[in-house]
Amino acid sequence: MSKWMRVAALMLLPAMAACSDDSDPIDSDDPAESIVMVRLNIGGQTVEITEAGANRAVDVPRGATSLDATFFNAAGNPVTLSSTSTYALDVVSSNTGRLTFTRTSPFSGTLNGLQTGAATIAVSILHGGHADFGPRNVTINVLPATEN
Repeated sequence: MSKWMRVAALMLLPAMAACSDDSDPIDSDDPAESIVMVRLNIGGQTVEITEAGANRAVDVPRGATSLDATFFNAAGNPVTLSSTSTYALDVVSSNTGRLTFTRTSPFSGTLNGLQTGAATIAVSILHGGHADFGPRNVTINVLPATEN
């Protein structure tokens, strides 16, 4: 191996480790690294998301529905992330013609059911431009409008 190639390989190692899913000694005090579950409160309904995915689907009416997130470690204890830092809940809809998400604070927002049917949201916790948790999918069923 040429000297240039060895130098290039050594320069790439820190960059590859910085975004690794493995424990990074530089970020060992990053509280987001300890998160193993996200609990979403969606319009009064609770769904828990782990490595395996969501424990259930959620039904929402057409229109606006609040969404709030709480984070937990392996011991079941809440993990507090600073809302004034670079952490943010990221929610991406698989069908923005049916369901959208608008973040209103770092860890909450509004789901807006636009059309009846199912959509999937991908939930992540972002930190510094990469996901510390997720994405994990949750099925959201937008229910037909009710008549009064």
